Amino acid sequence: MELVVMDLTGPMSVPTWDGFLYALVIIEVSCHYPVGRLLHNKDETSTTVRDILVMSERQSGQKICRLCSDNGSEFINQTMAKFCCCNGIVHETTIPYTPEQNGIAERAIAIFFEIVWSMLYMAGISLRYWGEAFTYAVHIWTLCSTTALNGIVPYKAWTGHKPDVSHLHVFGLLGWAHVPKQVRKGKLESQAVKVRILGWWVDESKGYHLEDLENSKLIASRDVHLFKDSSPSELATIDIDTLPINAVNKLVDNAIAKECTNLPAQSTLSPPDAPVVSSMTDVTTTEASKPNKTIKDQPAPPLYCSSRERKPTNYYALLSVDDTITNGGLNVTFVAIAGEPKTYLEAMQSTHSKQWELAVCAEFA
Repeated sequence: MELVVMDLTGPMSVPTWDGFLYALVIIEVSCHYPVGRLLHNKDETSTTVRDILVMSERQSGQKICRLCSDNGSEFINQTMAKFCCCNGIVHETTIPYTPEQNGIAERAIAIFFEIVWSMLYMAGISLRYWGEAFTYAVHIWTLCSTTALNGIVPYKAWTGHKPDVSHLHVFGLLGWAHVPKQVRKGKLESQAVKVRILGWWVDESKGYHLEDLENSKLIASRDVHLFKDSSPSELATIDIDTLPINAVNKLVDNAIAKECTNLPAQSTLSPPDAPVVSSMTDVTTTEASKPNKTIKDQPAPPLYCSSRERKPTNYYALLSVDDTITNGGLNVTFVAIAGEPKTYLEAMQSTHSKQWELAVCAEFA
């Protein structure tokens, strides 16, 4: 472990369930493996960093050489200085007001909280769940490939094993958690409670981090049945490969019909002089303010004839004009075309050889 970077963000405007206000991120650069922790205040930073670094050295079997952070008082103190001195770690700090020198940690925090915002918005829950979403985002990031490792996920680069992603679920998904019989008060008590998934506990225990919606408390459970068909948001995904095309069309038609139930009835045909509108609101107002008209109630538009002099069309082929009829200023000519020359020799031997030659020259010009 050549280099480890770290950064602290907070305080947040809303505390978590347990009163956490700060988020700490520590990343081992060679593997891009992150570790996230929630803190109540800045005074806990030094102790938490020391515990994480000792755990990382024990798990990897390697010693940390360099440590990089900003000049915040949570990192520059006697506890951190004593720890680095006793373990031979070089503590590098950035120049004041130059966060780009610690860009890996800064960018990681930005990515994590972009995921947190997306999770909270899609689940439609309050901001006090940001701590659970942050912990889950860090765990998900360890299982995602990155260009810095040529497509290898940080978990595999750190442990050397291929990760298992079967436990991942959508944040905020609802479900039922099994209640052990040792906890139930009687045989007739409910065997499950309705829960909301808030993440996956990796370090403490292999189980889901859940919110008990009936008792409003946080629990951990392994036996959970989630409603995978019901998304936390109003969006839905349809697997085309597993459904026939008629079923897909029916789903789409039902969705369109649901959206159009509140729309007012529109006329069968708009009058010819209907104004051009630019929004759906204008369309609704215009159509609702005018009475419905059918096709029979509308007068037929008058015929328009051009006053320009019409000239017969030139045909460069064997043709014969049978008859020409003039009716109301319209000239109707019945022409029988025998065919066009198919070779250059036939074109040059026809009566319109000059026109064909000009056409050939124009084509190959």
